[in-house]
Amino acid sequence: MHVDANTDENTSADVLITFNERRAAKMAGMSLAQLRRLDAKGYVKPSVVRQDGVGAAVRLYDFSELQALLVYAQLRQLGGYSHQNIGRVLDRTRREYSSPLTELVFAREAGSDEIHFQHADGSWEGSKQPAQGTMRQVLPLREIRAKIRSFASRDGNESGQVAQHRRRMANAPTFAGTRIKIGTVVTYLKDGVPDDEIFEAFPQLRQSDLALARESVA
Repeated sequence: MHVDANTDENTSADVLITFNERRAAKMAGMSLAQLRRLDAKGYVKPSVVRQDGVGAAVRLYDFSELQALLVYAQLRQLGGYSHQNIGRVLDRTRREYSSPLTELVFAREAGSDEIHFQHADGSWEGSKQPAQGTMRQVLPLREIRAKIRSFASRDGNESGQVAQHRRRMANAPTFAGTRIKIGTVVTYLKDGVPDDEIFEAFPQLRQSDLALARESVA
C-alpha cells in the first residue's frame, strides 16, 4: 500500500473547514472512542478544545487534522495494519515530523506486516525499500482532500431554511442540509454565546441560519 502525501495543494477555502469531533469521526469511519484515543496518544489532536457557553466540551478538527485522520483510517482499512503497528511508526517519526501521517509516504510489502515509510529525501525505513513488484494501493492526498471538501459542502440554497423529517433527529426541526437542531442553536443564543463561537462549533451554519434561529428567541 502506498500513501502519497505529496499531491495536490490546499486551497484558501480549506482553512475555513473545521469539523466537530462527531462529524470528524463519521467522516473517518471511526467511533468517538477511537477518535479520542488518537487524541490522548497525541497522534491526531483537535486544534481547538474548550468549553462552550452551555458547558459542553467542543473539540474541533481543522483541514490538516482531518487529512491525518483519513490517512490513519486508510492505513487501518486498506493497509490492514494494527493500531499497535501504526502507533510504533508514529511514535518513532514524531521526533522528526510534526504531522507524520500527512508528511510521510507509507508502503507495505506483500506477505509482511511491517510498515515501510519514506522520508522527504527519498530514503526508506522499516527494513529496506519495498521490493520491486510489491502490490500497492495508491492513496493520493488529492482524493482525501476532495472527500473532506465534499463532506463539508452544503447547498447554498438550503441556508436559512427549516427541515423536519420523521424518524430523523427525533423529529426535531433542523437547519436544511444539516443534522443541526434549530433548538440547539436557539439555546446557544439565549445563553448569550457570540456568533463567532456558534460558527466555530457548527461550521456548516450561515448568517441566514442564525437569523432563522433568532426568530425563535425574539
